[in-house]
Amino acid sequence: MKRPRARGALDWTQPDGGRDHGVDAAGGGLLPCEPSNPGVRMSRSTSRKRYVLVVEDNPGDVHLLREAFRRCPCPPELVDVPDGIAALERLRGKDGRPDVILLDLNLPRMDGRELLSVIKQDEKLRRIPVIVLTSSGSDSDVKLLYELSANGYLIKPHDLEEFFALVQLFDAYWLRTSALPG
Repeated sequence: MKRPRARGALDWTQPDGGRDHGVDAAGGGLLPCEPSNPGVRMSRSTSRKRYVLVVEDNPGDVHLLREAFRRCPCPPELVDVPDGIAALERLRGKDGRPDVILLDLNLPRMDGRELLSVIKQDEKLRRIPVIVLTSSGSDSDVKLLYELSANGYLIKPHDLEEFFALVQLFDAYWLRTSALPG
């Protein structure tokens, strides 16, 4: 049974059984992720493969992120660095600017809090969305990170399937639906 829509509300139900692949807000249509996969849709701003910088020192978590993103309809390019210093070197280098940064908090050399503060104070980096992905659910951490201008705060689930589902939601919103700065 289909739920009634409020006047002016978007209908997210798709012909493929209800999967939400992203809406092209500018033109109202849906665009393919890749020419070889026309059933997958994303926003107009996504005509190329997305690039996510993962700042995470735990190789196990990096492996899980790679596996979870591989399950996404349009897997992004993932580049991982183990700490804030390496992240800044990458961001200020010639390797290209990421579309989104996934940031852990507890890192060696420069932790996630300090890195976020540096990024948001840097004129060339501040517009990159930074999403905190951490095991800390501390109210003080959540409050502090939003005060430092984090664009989102996600708590890593302990359950593997919940983790994969969280990555799918991140992918659908940040990589295939949101208009991101260039």
